[in-house]
Amino acid sequence: MKIPIFAHVAAISYIVPAYFSVRMWKHLDRSLKGFAVFSIISVGQTIAEFVLGRLGIHNQFLLNYYQLIEFVFVMYLFFYWAESGFFKEGIQYITMIYVLTWMIYKFYFEDPDKFSEVIAPLSSFFFIIVSGYSLIQLFQSATTIISKTPMFWFSTGVFLYSAGTIIIFLFSNAILAMGIEYFNALWHVNWAFTLIANFCFSKGFWCTKL
Repeated sequence: MKIPIFAHVAAISYIVPAYFSVRMWKHLDRSLKGFAVFSIISVGQTIAEFVLGRLGIHNQFLLNYYQLIEFVFVMYLFFYWAESGFFKEGIQYITMIYVLTWMIYKFYFEDPDKFSEVIAPLSSFFFIIVSGYSLIQLFQSATTIISKTPMFWFSTGVFLYSAGTIIIFLFSNAILAMGIEYFNALWHVNWAFTLIANFCFSKGFWCTKL
């Protein structure tokens, strides 16, 4: 299958936040250093997916593992930033629910040749809740220009990507069954939100020097 040009652009965009995370490393707190590691992992995962795709090998199993890694790193970021004990406790429960669901799905229901219509949408759903709540809290307690804070950009990136792609993840297999041309058309939306999210993450890392 020929990989669309826009897919290459979206894949390359993962390099940008990884680059800024390394460049700004000395300015990062513990949570952002964790997310910096995740940004570098994202580059490796994307390269692995493309290599396997070029070789004609199913690479969906990589995405399933990546989603677990992503969830843990992102939730750690929001947990570290959370100011209320209630929010921190909520993030802990959400993380435990997701990890347990992931394990059950992985060992009993996973089809390595298909997209996960359970794990990916559930991840997006939880991300929308946590990042949305974080943005609300940020707006309510802001004493400076919020666009100059890393929390704003990371929360915005997670929220926009999750809200913009949750429907896509829910119906990916159904669209793929209709034909690869329909799937590619749909997946352009995912690639577009990938670019937006990676821009937000890059801006978030850059803000740490301000």
